[in-house]
Amino acid sequence: GPCMAAVNYNLSLGQSISDNGDSNREWINDNTECCCVVDSGYSFTHIVPTYRGGEALVSAIRRLNVGGKVLTNLLKESVTYRQWNMMDEYHIVNDAKEQLCFVSGQFDKE
Repeated sequence: GPCMAAVNYNLSLGQSISDNGDSNREWINDNTECCCVVDSGYSFTHIVPTYRGGEALVSAIRRLNVGGKVLTNLLKESVTYRQWNMMDEYHIVNDAKEQLCFVSGQFDKE
């Protein structure tokens, strides 16, 4: 599961964690020594490896010039190639991507 550093990062941004039962408590108290926080935005993705309860390993932080815009454009091209012409329908494809795509919390089980 996610590490405590990700929880600390989200809480520092003013977000709250809702109480969803035992699984949420397990997520917060997982005692992970190190993990990798991935923040993907519109134009860029930042990868921040952390250790010792959330300290960022500054020398290993990376920024990729790939974000949601690139993924939307790839989806737009794929749909256009296979079925309908969506090249001028960025907002429709972006809305579909945001509503239907997700990051699996249990990748090995899905």
